[in-house]
Amino acid sequence: MNKRGFQLTMGAIVSILLALFVLAALVFVFITTSGTFREQTGVFTGSNVDSVVGACNRHIDLNQGFEYCCVEKSVNTGDEKLEMTCDSAREQSWGVDIEEISCEGVC
Repeated sequence: MNKRGFQLTMGAIVSILLALFVLAALVFVFITTSGTFREQTGVFTGSNVDSVVGACNRHIDLNQGFEYCCVEKSVNTGDEKLEMTCDSAREQSWGVDIEEISCEGVC
């Protein structure tokens, strides 16, 4: 009795690897350009205030003073786009609270 195992030719293996490479490249392109697509088409552009406030409060929880005091974040309020640090964002009246730390001598 002649029993054979599952066999793949070299061409099939190369084709599978090539397909996986193309799939990975497509995923990479869609992930890295999705922000540009959103900005150009106006799709899904809304307020990101809640996510910025959450990020600022996490910087305090993780004791990341430089990130909180010196690094500007892009804030989209829905009406306007702003660039500001967490310390300056704390002074805005968005209806959500950002915790406070001292920024003296940090930047």
